[in-house]
Amino acid sequence: MSDDRIEYMLDERTTRTIVRVKGRLLLTNIDTVKKPLTDIIEKDNKELVFDMAALEHIDSSGIGLIIQMHRKAMAAGKAVRFTSLSSQVKSIFKSAGLDQMLDIADEIV
Repeated sequence: MSDDRIEYMLDERTTRTIVRVKGRLLLTNIDTVKKPLTDIIEKDNKELVFDMAALEHIDSSGIGLIIQMHRKAMAAGKAVRFTSLSSQVKSIFKSAGLDQMLDIADEIV
């Protein structure tokens, strides 16, 4: 995998969708995932879980996308949770104040 690649896999269940994010979420690849994530939010599910276990790095553009997607999902009445953050990504989230804004869990439940 190249250094600036981002991938995602969906695990769609009856009332929730799990989005497994892998790679690096950066300015250079935001457009790769922005539209698909917007489409996921618009689907008929009640809960979105972003499994970040394989997310290696996120820059300020990636944080902006996370905030934007979270706001869209909340406006659509969805519950949103971010799980399995690596220590590096957790530190970035904390520095950006996302730990106070987002529902973050250690694992998918």
